[in-house]
Amino acid sequence: MRLHRNLCFATIDGLMQIFNEGEYADKVIQQLLKRDKRWGSRDRAFVAETTYDIVRWKRLYAEIADVKEPFDRDNLWRMFAVWATLKGIKLPDWKYFENTPTRKIKGRFDELSKDLEKLKIHLTKIANESEHFIVLSQIALAENEANNNYTGSFTAFSIFAFSITK
Repeated sequence: MRLHRNLCFATIDGLMQIFNEGEYADKVIQQLLKRDKRWGSRDRAFVAETTYDIVRWKRLYAEIADVKEPFDRDNLWRMFAVWATLKGIKLPDWKYFENTPTRKIKGRFDELSKDLEKLKIHLTKIANESEHFIVLSQIALAENEANNNYTGSFTAFSIFAFSITK
């Protein structure tokens, strides 16, 4: 896949509105798709899917890109580079992608994936050993919510416990 500058700029503009101005993603996408009448269905699909994907995985991409809210344009370009790298898309030679550490991005993702697997195993063990609680887990990519013993800055679960009445 080849990245086109105008589509990438539209995606970054949309992310700015969603993350920094608090606008709803569906309304922003609708507005972005009307921006250029020359865009075909693949162009529109790229803008919509990329924007939704980055919104969906915002915390993960921000953690890997080492950026914090509020996001400026440079931070959003870094998150976009993380998205493209993890999708296996070759980054063009644009100034926004200079010095993008693709190996570091992939390594950080692998590291976080391993932490996630360790946490899944730990939560499964807790759920199997407990007689009075059912532990339901949902991937939420929340920071330091799930386990007080977990020392990393990335936690991938929100835990909800419900008491079982006998």
